[in-house]
Amino acid sequence: MTVLPLTILMHEGPQGRAYLSALKNAGYRPARIILMVYTHDHASGKPIGPWAPFFLRRQFAQSHQNRTQLYWVRHIRKRMPALYAAMVETIGDALDLPADFFEQTLGDLPLSDYAETVEKVMVKDFRDPKLAKTLQQVAPATLLFTGGGLVPKELLSLESIRVLHIHPGLLPHVRGADGLLWSMLVRGRPGASCFYMTPGLDEGDVALAQEFEPIKIPLSNDERPDDQTLYRAIFSFLDPAIRARLLLSLIEKGGNLNNLPAQRQDRTEGVTYHFMNPAFRRLALDAIFPRTEISLAA
Repeated sequence: MTVLPLTILMHEGPQGRAYLSALKNAGYRPARIILMVYTHDHASGKPIGPWAPFFLRRQFAQSHQNRTQLYWVRHIRKRMPALYAAMVETIGDALDLPADFFEQTLGDLPLSDYAETVEKVMVKDFRDPKLAKTLQQVAPATLLFTGGGLVPKELLSLESIRVLHIHPGLLPHVRGADGLLWSMLVRGRPGASCFYMTPGLDEGDVALAQEFEPIKIPLSNDERPDDQTLYRAIFSFLDPAIRARLLLSLIEKGGNLNNLPAQRQDRTEGVTYHFMNPAFRRLALDAIFPRTEISLAA
């Protein structure tokens, strides 16, 4: 295994797991994983396990995070095997990812399988001082941000820390939320861009940007789940796979991950998109999951 000068900053979920799976399958290991274990539930905002003794609280919170953040990945695989199999085959072929890549996104392997150094820090969110302290202790370092919220300016300003992020859209043309879906509507194909994070939304210097051939998974009306489930399926499998593929392309391109050449974006170009309304979302979903008379089981 080749150890990369890269720290993966993650919370449990399909995106972080996709990066780790892609690296492992390609023969790479990050130098370090920092796992943020949230003290509060993201959906309700309520503290997790406040009744538990302190020495058990992190274990309980980590188990809660694993169960909730990986729920849809596991649910679709178990309850919708035909949809899961079709996505794995189609996405894997399109992005040159092995079947084992998707199995590992289920989160069953311990993080120690992916990196020798795994640090766990209990935080409320990215503004928690404990996170800043942890990052200061690993500096100098290049971090790969794997989602989970807005990164405050204070973290991005830490000395000797640079933060990479892979956005599911071709920058500067597609910024903002639901990048994969907007890419399908406005550009007709998925894209992804790796850039250095700045306080502006998706406005940092771009190290690599790439578009891919359209990925289509036909579904018959009888097999087609509701739009919300398809939306969850995209962000459980397709979106993480595209980002992971771009990470591998970045590594294969060569260069020092601690100091990648990057091109400044023209902020007057492109559009910053917001989360889609249901009507636009259906159009984007139909572009990825076109309707067909042929059953997946055929």
